[in-house]
Amino acid sequence: MARSAASFLKEAVTRDSELLYDLELLIMEACANIVMHGYPEEPGDIELHISLMGSNRLSIEVHDWSEPFSGPSEEAYDINPHTESGRGIFIIDQLADSFAYDRVERKNILRLEKQLVKKAMP
Repeated sequence: MARSAASFLKEAVTRDSELLYDLELLIMEACANIVMHGYPEEPGDIELHISLMGSNRLSIEVHDWSEPFSGPSEEAYDINPHTESGRGIFIIDQLADSFAYDRVERKNILRLEKQLVKKAMP
């Protein structure tokens, strides 16, 4: 799903390879977290919604119907460099300009936003 989204984004939005890598990684981490933590025992549905906001901002929503997410905790930011997992929220926080989680009825919604144009250095 992340690679298909990145391919779409490359054609529709940007050819900046660093930005495309960040966007693909954001989507991959969000989906991996859902699979690992939301649907650990049996598969479930995931929806991906990508919207261009103006000409320089991208909104990505990842929807699933697993159990509610309790939200990021301090442990999500206390990364042990020797562990192979547990970095998803940290990576999402570092790559997205903003992210938010909401539960609407029985659906989890993770909203990610990313600026498409790099800010000029002062």
